[in-house]
Amino acid sequence: MPVEKLKSGLTAGFVATVVLSLLMAAKSSLGVAPALDPTGSILAFGDLITGTELPASFGWVVHLLIGTFVGGALYTVVEPFLPGKPAVKGATFGFIVWIGMAFFVAGVSLQVAIAAFVMSLAYGVTLGIVYGILAGSAASKGLRPN
Repeated sequence: MPVEKLKSGLTAGFVATVVLSLLMAAKSSLGVAPALDPTGSILAFGDLITGTELPASFGWVVHLLIGTFVGGALYTVVEPFLPGKPAVKGATFGFIVWIGMAFFVAGVSLQVAIAAFVMSLAYGVTLGIVYGILAGSAASKGLRPN
């Protein structure tokens, strides 16, 4: 994988994770789907593994790292195989992420499932659009083949 593509994916992953984080904060402040708490789940898992009580910021930092590095790199790998233009590619990726999450959160309420779906799509569409802009910029500079 060319370095420029990976840089575009990681940058897009970071931007998409910031957007997702803002949606998560808004969801929490509005009291929507309180059972959907990814950073709280990450924190609880970290507490379990370390046997200590970690600060709440731990969950947010790991969330940012996962969204940036795992999501961004994974998107870079699968992007050529996704259908459509950047927003559609991103929406498809977000849908796949949402389906993947279903394996970990089976038995949740409809409200949680819908909130997770909306947030996954927002993450994916943002990721696709930003990646498309950055990768297009790299292509226009001769750094990425069209």
